[in-house]
Amino acid sequence: MRNILLAFIALLVMVSFFFGCSKTKTYAEKMKAEKKAIERFMDRNGYVVIGNYPDDGVFKPNEFYRTSEGLYMNVIDSQYNPGVNKGDTFAVGNVVTVRFKVMQNFMTDTTRYTNWESYVPEEFVYGRINTQKVPEGWGFPLRYVKNYALVKLIIPSVIGTTANKNAVTPVFYDSLWYKIAL
Repeated sequence: MRNILLAFIALLVMVSFFFGCSKTKTYAEKMKAEKKAIERFMDRNGYVVIGNYPDDGVFKPNEFYRTSEGLYMNVIDSQYNPGVNKGDTFAVGNVVTVRFKVMQNFMTDTTRYTNWESYVPEEFVYGRINTQKVPEGWGFPLRYVKNYALVKLIIPSVIGTTANKNAVTPVFYDSLWYKIAL
């Protein structure tokens, strides 16, 4: 009986040691790694965070404004539209289409998707974003820019898609173009 008890205790020690040495990161550790990845990405690309949104809406190419939600945005052109100047502001309930040249997970340095030349752009309803399909962070720049705006975004996982939130995966969007759907 004593040998069975000792064997059982030894088994418990081995199991607790195995699970105690798990390489799985906690959520807090993943969030800390994400913050460091964003900082490294910004440093590597010469990007800087500015304290206030520019009064004239004009950003230098390396400047990013950080919103209260944690979104990093650089407005390339607040009304970009070759050949047509549409300065309409966005209103809650507008269906907004989005095209972008690069969607990059900069923690793994992989480009996952681009839809710039696609016949079917991504779309969402401003104020009612379905995070299963598009990042929550896509809606935040619409407070600052007008129809046909062209922006760069760094979207931390907490304001990303549901999948980004679950995996703690921040994403960089280069040349993201907003347009009110007709």
